[in-house]
Amino acid sequence: LAAFTALIRRADSAQIALQTLASKLQLELTVGRDLYSSIIKIRAARRLFQGLYHELGLTGTPWVLVRTSERMLSRLDPWVNMLRLTVASTAAASCGIDGMIILPFDWPIYGSESLCSELGHRVSRNLHPLLAEEASVGFFEDPAAGSYFFETETEKLCEAAWNRFQGFEESGGILAQYKSGKWPEDLCSMWKERSHKISMGALPITGVSQFPLSEEYPLPESMDVACKEN
Repeated sequence: LAAFTALIRRADSAQIALQTLASKLQLELTVGRDLYSSIIKIRAARRLFQGLYHELGLTGTPWVLVRTSERMLSRLDPWVNMLRLTVASTAAASCGIDGMIILPFDWPIYGSESLCSELGHRVSRNLHPLLAEEASVGFFEDPAAGSYFFETETEKLCEAAWNRFQGFEESGGILAQYKSGKWPEDLCSMWKERSHKISMGALPITGVSQFPLSEEYPLPESMDVACKEN
């Protein structure tokens, strides 16, 4: 919201039509291993932008692209990443998104999509038709609509995000926050808090800090076929 508002101000000063800008906006979000919070996150983002568009007198909605989170994938017991990717992509597909990028399950081992194994790419690629054609996850645009839990939590997240957005605007916008170092400091603080919870076991990770394998086996050599041409 804050970034889009800053973009609007620049477009207005450059005499670019706001409706043209709004119609070309792409909103990129990430989804993680928590099914419910991922659904709530996408629903809240869409609702917030719909409200902002309405206040600005704009029509349409942003083109929503969702990526599976890099942060949720682990090097240890990488097979569990398949489950995490399935949950994350199911959450995204059930929200009526416009596009989705599913990372290979062995991404943290190779550190690049172009170097991931053939199996890693095939599993990620096959998740798309599996969710769309076999599970029909995206048949309804918003299956969570009307649920007391989802509607209440979406409203809470919208309120928290809007208050944060107002705080950005009161302090001069997102660019001023970045230049002052306040925004990067807040992100670092949240990351340190999350890392502490993981190290203390308060935020368990299956296959890493919870139910780890007694013997860790590396990926078979037949899988480690990197895309050398790239």
